[in-house]
Amino acid sequence: MNLSFMFALFLLLSLHSYTARGGKAQRRQRQAEENLKPYIGRVEPKKLCELLKCYSPMGSWCQVVEENGVLIPKCVCPQSCPRQRAPVCSVLGKTYGNECLLHKEACRKRRRTGLAHTGPCLVPKAECTEEELGQFPYRLMDWFLLLSRMGESYAPGAPPQSCLSHAQRTQLAQMSSSC
Repeated sequence: MNLSFMFALFLLLSLHSYTARGGKAQRRQRQAEENLKPYIGRVEPKKLCELLKCYSPMGSWCQVVEENGVLIPKCVCPQSCPRQRAPVCSVLGKTYGNECLLHKEACRKRRRTGLAHTGPCLVPKAECTEEELGQFPYRLMDWFLLLSRMGESYAPGAPPQSCLSHAQRTQLAQMSSSC
């Protein structure tokens, strides 16, 4: 086959799969907005925004906008953001000046970037050393063992900065299995 024909076919299939994904997100968005319509005018729009999950446009967030004289919740990409300083941390570990800036960048990059928590990210994003990468499975196991021992009393806080020794892990695992 001709190389240019193969390339054109590839582009056509890529475009089709991209629009199919976009179409699905748009359908989900329309459905989510339709589900809220019975409550418009009866429930405060800001409360409805808390219930509206934004699928499209990609990276958007819910804002109260006026349409035909009625305030409604709508998923939009921010064009400009306030200068107020209210740092937030994304699920990707990046700190933004405020939530609006997080969604503005997510829309610009056309990706869903969720909010992890308010306030700056606790741990700066950095490359792991070889030693830290080697410790990862053990730290993860320590974390799960700790969570299982804490049960319902778990309240998120800063994780411990050091690993348990092999003997401590073994002892903790034996104690957990005997419960």
